[in-house]
Amino acid sequence: MAKPRKIAGIKVVDVAGSPSSIGRTLGRSCKGMASTMLAEARVALEKKGVKWPAAIELTKHYRPYCEEYDPDFVEMVEGYADGSGVTPEEILVLI
Repeated sequence: MAKPRKIAGIKVVDVAGSPSSIGRTLGRSCKGMASTMLAEARVALEKKGVKWPAAIELTKHYRPYCEEYDPDFVEMVEGYADGSGVTPEEILVLI
């Protein structure tokens, strides 16, 4: 795995391979960022009156549409979730 670097303050991770492999590499490299974004999303949704379990359930409803439209994207999301230690549904809430 290539070491992440910063360019103009933006984290850059070089990846290649299958969608799943790319997702896992990104997930491992950005694990802390994923946790932070999830915590922020949870707070923002709660402020809007959306409970976290309801947001997760919505991703389960829309996931089949994502799989139909772009199965490689869903495979990458699954890899990212695996690499970062969260669920694919949590990642889909962020998207």
